[in-house]
Amino acid sequence: MALLPAEREVIAELAPGFRIALDLGETAQREMFYFGTYERKESALVRRILRPGDAFWDVGANLGYYTLLGGACVGKTGRVVAFEPFPPAWERLQRNLSLNAFPQARLVNAAVSSVVGTAPLFFASDVPDGVASLAAPEGHVSRVTCRTLTLDRFAEEDGERLPTLMKVDVEGHGTSKREIQEMLSRLGYAAYQLWGRRWVACEDIREARFRNIFWAIPTSDLHRARLRAADILRGRA
Repeated sequence: MALLPAEREVIAELAPGFRIALDLGETAQREMFYFGTYERKESALVRRILRPGDAFWDVGANLGYYTLLGGACVGKTGRVVAFEPFPPAWERLQRNLSLNAFPQARLVNAAVSSVVGTAPLFFASDVPDGVASLAAPEGHVSRVTCRTLTLDRFAEEDGERLPTLMKVDVEGHGTSKREIQEMLSRLGYAAYQLWGRRWVACEDIREARFRNIFWAIPTSDLHRARLRAADILRGRA
């Protein structure tokens, strides 16, 4: 385990080969520094499923940990698209991408929603990895206006190929979890969540235990093969 350096902000090298700027005053980022990873089981899933040349979308990219992890996995022949509307996180996401030679990554400064347009984005703290949401929470909060888009329309109009794997932060939305699931279902995607020690299909993400849900297309031969290799298609929650 690495000793905590005197500097609060450091640049760390994480497996399988990317660099990321970390604020060691924040618990999750300190975990990345100490252990060289974050959300171990989720990270292991990304690394098991993605291959060079694949596409990966990161919805609610925050600082860009999964964006960079996906970029390292798919390589320069692959494609990564990251969506992030919160200004402090967007700035850190851009910085973290600049630390890596990842021309395969595209950053989109927008929130995923059920409508295309603009909307207020609410937040209680301006730290980059803080929680921001299109839904107005209780108590005193600040707000900024952000661009909103829908993934089905984005896929249709922006010329990006559908990803082999998608990570969606389902907590940072004013869009209901049911609307998220219906939108992605129209693209053929099903949700998968961690259940104990196993990854299983999630029929209703309103009952999901964790904020990061992973998505793939079970009717696609390629996706089905990857899910089976990751030991996912054996159960449902």
